[in-house]
Amino acid sequence: MSSIIDVIGALIASTVIIITIILTIINVQKIKYNTETMLNLYQSGDLIASGLDLEYLEKVGRNLYNDEVAVTRATANEFVFRTRENRADAGMKIVRIFTTAVAGTTNTFRLQVSVNGLPPEFDSSPVFIQSGDIFTYFDGSDPPVITTAEADIHSVQVNLTFLAPAWNEDPSRPNLEYPLTFWRFFKNAYIDNPRP
Repeated sequence: MSSIIDVIGALIASTVIIITIILTIINVQKIKYNTETMLNLYQSGDLIASGLDLEYLEKVGRNLYNDEVAVTRATANEFVFRTRENRADAGMKIVRIFTTAVAGTTNTFRLQVSVNGLPPEFDSSPVFIQSGDIFTYFDGSDPPVITTAEADIHSVQVNLTFLAPAWNEDPSRPNLEYPLTFWRFFKNAYIDNPRP
């Protein structure tokens, strides 16, 4: 009888050890997946933000004439501005930076850029952002004051929270998040096109 109890005890102990090993392997895999995903999210978010800043926002108002307005539309989810490659270039570029909701989701948006009304030349997919309202505009006063009047805008604050799916059992937090905020001062609009 004692040998049967010993066998049952050994079976229970070995089952507990095997379950512990399996759960440890699963947890290590979950941590590895979330860490790699977060690193990829950091790299992708930084590339998207620097591309948006250096390829588009840096050019706001570049090479415009005195009677041309740099910013033509400024809302929380859309920013439209004018720019030229050089003053000899007769063709002005109208750049539109905007967010669109991802179909079938809530609080998931893609960041897009189109030039001269053409289909988007930049789309942040498959990296998405949490909010469609990413732009906050400021005037040229000291200290800067929030404004939405296109003629008064001297700078923009861009608030991006990048998302990636997490391996997570908590349904209230299905995504990993990487918040990133940067500012861009529109110096070209005021160096090339001074205002009184």
